[in-house]
Amino acid sequence: MKKIVFILAVITSFQASAQLTLESGRYLAQKVVRLQGQDAELFQKAKAWVAANTNPTQDKTFFDEDANKIIVNAMIEHDLSGIPSVANYTLVLEFRNNMYRETFKDFTYKTGNKVYLFEDKKLKSKSKIVKDISLEIETFSENLQSSMYSELMAKKTQD
Repeated sequence: MKKIVFILAVITSFQASAQLTLESGRYLAQKVVRLQGQDAELFQKAKAWVAANTNPTQDKTFFDEDANKIIVNAMIEHDLSGIPSVANYTLVLEFRNNMYRETFKDFTYKTGNKVYLFEDKKLKSKSKIVKDISLEIETFSENLQSSMYSELMAKKTQD
């Protein structure tokens, strides 16, 4: 019975995704995921996942174990009509009370020699850029969530 309830909780939580939206004049994607486990345990699982799924030569990662917080300053390569470009963002993962909150924020876009905030009206093809980057972060978010659940389910079956 416990396994059925746990599986239903997993299925329903996958419906929520981190979608990039414009809030208070800034682009942001945020999601809260409930999990069974101690904050420190969830932090360590996410820390391992971040280390395995980010590029240490391009992305800067900060682990604050006292605050159960992970901050990643990351980049996504993007091709805009044949022009190699890069989107930079900050991912903040915070762990508390059997849940974690992920926040994607501080988006900038570098094309050629110019850097734009996502909110900048001068950023050309903004709707395509926002759509493409939103899909990338949703995939990243879903992969993190899937990994966290997989590890927790594996641990439950061992217990």
